[in-house]
Amino acid sequence: MMYLIIVKAVIKMNTTKYMIIIKGEIKTRDIKFLEQDDASHKMNVTFNNRKTYSYILDNVEFLENPKFLDPRKYHLSKDGKNFFSVEAIYEFVGKDATYIHVCFKNNVERDYYKSQLDIQESYLNKKDAANVFDYIKETSKLSNLKNESNGEQLLPKKFKKISFLRSDVALTKYLNPKSLKESIDGEYMPIFPFGCNNSQYVAVKRAMENQISVIQGPPGTGKTQTILNIIANILIQGKTVQVVSNNNSATENVFEKLSSSKYNLGFIVATLGKSDNKTNFINNQKTNYPDFTSWKSDDIQDDFMQQVQENSKKLKTVFDKQERLAQLNQELNRLKIERKYFNEYLNETNVTVDYTKYKRSMKSNKWMKLWQECQSISEVNKDINFFFKLKFFFKYGLYNFSIYSLEISQIITTFQAFYYETRENEVLKELNDITAYLNNTSNHLLDNLTNDSMKFLKNYLANKYEKNTYRQLFTSEDFLKNPYDILNEYPVILSTTFSSRDSLNDNVVYDYVIMDEASQVDIATGALAMSCAKNMVIVGDTNQLPNVVDKHTEIRADAIFNQYNLSKGYRFTNSFLQSVLEVMPNVTQTMLREHYRCHPKIIEFCNQKFYRGNLIIMTEDHGEKDVLKVIKTVKGNHSRNHFSQRQIDIIKNEIIPNDITNKKETGIICTI
Repeated sequence: MMYLIIVKAVIKMNTTKYMIIIKGEIKTRDIKFLEQDDASHKMNVTFNNRKTYSYILDNVEFLENPKFLDPRKYHLSKDGKNFFSVEAIYEFVGKDATYIHVCFKNNVERDYYKSQLDIQESYLNKKDAANVFDYIKETSKLSNLKNESNGEQLLPKKFKKISFLRSDVALTKYLNPKSLKESIDGEYMPIFPFGCNNSQYVAVKRAMENQISVIQGPPGTGKTQTILNIIANILIQGKTVQVVSNNNSATENVFEKLSSSKYNLGFIVATLGKSDNKTNFINNQKTNYPDFTSWKSDDIQDDFMQQVQENSKKLKTVFDKQERLAQLNQELNRLKIERKYFNEYLNETNVTVDYTKYKRSMKSNKWMKLWQECQSISEVNKDINFFFKLKFFFKYGLYNFSIYSLEISQIITTFQAFYYETRENEVLKELNDITAYLNNTSNHLLDNLTNDSMKFLKNYLANKYEKNTYRQLFTSEDFLKNPYDILNEYPVILSTTFSSRDSLNDNVVYDYVIMDEASQVDIATGALAMSCAKNMVIVGDTNQLPNVVDKHTEIRADAIFNQYNLSKGYRFTNSFLQSVLEVMPNVTQTMLREHYRCHPKIIEFCNQKFYRGNLIIMTEDHGEKDVLKVIKTVKGNHSRNHFSQRQIDIIKNEIIPNDITNKKETGIICTI
């Protein structure tokens, strides 16, 4: 007896419930109906074209009971392109493979092998990460950015749209700091088409080797130059970058440098973000590329990058020497100032130091130790006993005991004098040695590295773009429908931090986001930019003015913070830069140390006051007078929030009338 199992055409109508696989191929929507012949152990399949074929049962799979994947918690992409407008996702498990059925909002359905797709589960499914994200979402309500027409808060509206967070974006490390790896596997050798110095070299290298890196950039240390070099290294890898800042001048500076006649690289940049910028971009697109004729280089062979990298290593040695030279010059200036006041003290106290009587070939560090040991003795005893005389003889070789006939204060002064003289001679000798080395080393190393790096970058860009006969023009719809086509033409996007997710559409994830002036960004706005970046470079300076939080907002922020059990680093009163440093103490940091802007006396004050002497001053002192003047006001109860009435009065009544010759070119900085 023949038994027939008839599976009717309703299967075709219910692709969300059933899937038919024939010989490993998805055929659900091609089939009108099928029936199983138990006698022949075959499946008779009738297709939509009314033709019927018989298959052995093992070649036909009838799958049902799929797993539903919520598209708010799962995102799909294929060949690097994200799926948009997904309404439902169904996962069918077969005997040899797993299959995905996707329903889009425009009534379109598609079937895929799971192996064809990149399926990302939302990181917000993790409880701890969701807790931190919910807190940040709440703090977004503290933002004072509002719609001018209806007063609607703008930042919470942006966070409301985020229901999915890819596991590979940088924000996941901020939400779960323990997941941050110290560095990406392998060493990266960068190019430097915009020139560099020692700390910039390190900063660029670390930015390319780590998913998240922090660059502390004090004023005048070349932050923009560092950002440009990072952009160049991102480009030659065929990747994309968005540069953001709360300060428009920071991103404008990047665009101006790239588009200058010196580089002519402005064609790879799109200034987007807010709607006005998008409109301006649409209306001012150019159909032509630059002339790439001179950009093509026949001498760029497979070993060209290796040559660039070898020059880069040589240059690193030169950088180390230059940095040491600058440090020695700073030390020499300090020594001269200290010795000047020391000699004034000798004159005032009528103390004479006989440099010939006790002088010997002893290094300055030993004179310093003698000075310190005698200072310690003087705090307990009036005289140096025989035990210490023997110690000084054997340990330091101080064999002329006649020095001990002096009072201990004079002995200390003598050792101090020998230290200053010896150390100054040591510094001068090392300065001369390094100067001689640098003079004998090719002074074209940096120029060669810069020129070769720019040649490599332009050759890469010429090869990428010259195959196009004309430049594609985009419409406003392309921001939503074809964002990656825009990114392919314009791999560098500029935006405000606040508009980072709106530059194209809010599903786009950039390979890199570089945030400048991060000390002026609050944690909610910073997290927003971090949510659309696989890799993050955070540039700022914790010693500069942070984002200002008024007292009323601070009280509200503390009330929100106390509802969550979080690290103090997440407090809203922290700038985003400070928060990242506190929340992720193992994040890679680099300080740009070489300073090129201010007079040495001015920056040295800032160096000692705020940067613990870590800056390397590259400017020169030409003996200018009255470079720096400090006016200290009498303490009093005159401070009110962020101003002091006493300082205002002194500036108006004393400083401006007596010291300011050009009011338009003068800035005044006060500290409370």
